[in-house]
Formats: sequence, structure tokens, C-alpha cells
Amino acid sequence: MTKSFRDDPFAIPQIKEKDIKKGVMSLINRGLVPREVDLTPAFERGGPMFTLQKLKYFHIVLLF
Repeated sequence: MTKSFRDDPFAIPQIKEKDIKKGVMSLINRGLVPREVDLTPAFERGGPMFTLQKLKYFHIVLLF
């Protein structure tokens, strides 16, 4: 973080694309996102990341 951001608690951090690609934990550990911020709404947009569904089973007969 830059010195101006560390000295001013009300400054808005400049988060770059490369910072975002490193992940949420990296942003929190580096102090760009405060630990007490609720990030739940950011992850609720759209559908879930993973969905469960029945496995499709195909019976294949190999003849040699």
C-alpha cells in the first residue's frame, strides 16, 4: 500500500486488476479490504459457483 493510503484511514484504496486476480484472501491480508467487511453480498450475485446434480451413467460395452 502507498504511504498516503496508510496515513489516511478514509482514503479509498486503488485496487488494480492484478490485485483482484490474486484473490480475496490476498486483498484482506494486504489490508486493501478491511477484515470486518461483510463480503457475502459480493458472492451472492448470479448463480452459485457449484451446483449438485445427478451423475449421468452410460453403460458402454466394449467388444474386442
